[in-house]
Parts: sequence; C-alpha cells; structure tokens
Amino acid sequence: MTDVCKSVNIPVPHVIQQTQWDCGLACAQMALRHHLQDSYSVEQFTAICQDLDFNESVWTIDIAHIMTKYNIKHHLYTQTLGVDSRYKKQDFYEDTFDEDEKRVNNLFSNAEHLGIKAIKRSVTLREIHQHLSENHIAIVLVNSDLLKCKICREELELNQEGSSWHWMFSCCTSTSYAGHFIVVCGYDKTEKTIFYKNPSSYSELCICSSKDFDKARKSYGTDEDILFLYSK
Repeated sequence: MTDVCKSVNIPVPHVIQQTQWDCGLACAQMALRHHLQDSYSVEQFTAICQDLDFNESVWTIDIAHIMTKYNIKHHLYTQTLGVDSRYKKQDFYEDTFDEDEKRVNNLFSNAEHLGIKAIKRSVTLREIHQHLSENHIAIVLVNSDLLKCKICREELELNQEGSSWHWMFSCCTSTSYAGHFIVVCGYDKTEKTIFYKNPSSYSELCICSSKDFDKARKSYGTDEDILFLYSK
C-alpha cells in the first residue's frame, strides 16, 4: 500500500435528513449528487427506493443496492454477511427486526446476483485514508452517541442560551446504541481527525478525532459496516 496524503477534503454536497430514520438515504443522495452531479434526479432516486421496498428501515446493504442501480462501483465491508441475531435485543433494532432479518439476509444471499460486492472483514483506518486519498468517499455506519464533532460542539456552546440547535436530530444524548450513517470525505493525519458529512447536522462539514471515529464505527451494533464508493 502506497503512502497517503497528509490531508484530504473531498467536496461533497450536504443533504439533511428529513426524518429520524432516513439518514442512510440522505447519505446515499450525497454520494449520488457527488458522483452524478447534474445528472442526478430526485424523482429517479425516489422511484428506485420505492421499488426496493425497504420502507423505513435502511441497512448498509440497502444503500449498496441503491448504488448498483446507478452502476456505481462499491465494496461493502462488514463483519457479518447477514443479520446478527443478537441485535434483536437492542432497542434500536427491535421494532422491525423480524421483518428486516428476512429481507436483509435475502439480500446478502443474493448479493452476487444483484451486483452487490459484499466482503466479510474489518477495514483499518489506514485503508480508509488510502481510499480517501484516491479521491473516493465512503458511507459509514456509526454509533452516533460516540461521535463528537468539534464544530458542532463549539456551535452548541455558543447557542446554549439561544433557541437554535446546530443539528436537526440530536443523536448525542442517549446512553445506548444509536445507529447512524455518515459520509466520510476526508482526514488530516497531522491533526489526527476525520472529515465527514452528517445528515443530522446543519454544519456543512463535521470533524472528529480519528480515535472517536474508530470508536463510533467499531461500536457493537455497527458490524463495522463501511461502504467504499469509487469514482469513475
């Protein structure tokens, strides 16, 4: 593996999620706007999502499936090629777990036929740096309770006595797992930070320490899911 750049910041359009559940779709839209630019169509995206029929429960493999519809090269890395049955006891998953388990396991079983490239293994931070340094972005599943954006925190402190909040859906107050998708678009090796687009934040760019990023993406409940996307 070649040496990577010291700092990378890939310009990606920022899309804010509309509800509590659609962070994954917002991240997919950011990626598609980045890859397709002017040829991206909201109407086409909406039609594809309706056709895939995942309702209000979006898993990483659902996002990968969306990318296949646009012929965008990708690699989905995960520790579990399917659904970990232990998650049924997690509050975050329990409401739709039984339905999701059948659908998601079916997607993994048919991944090759569907054009989804799913690989069972973890990804190192160095590999993420390498991917970004080649001008490619990634969609990452994290435990949002463990993400600590420096920009959002500073903004929150400035607005503590005001009425405005820096993020639309506060994800940093619970004590349990809170699955959340972000678009990782850069890093600074000197500062040991990661740059990302957070669909629940009004900030155009979020920044957290590499240490916090690793904790959030490796948290129990994420399966260390990461979707590497490749520019043409």
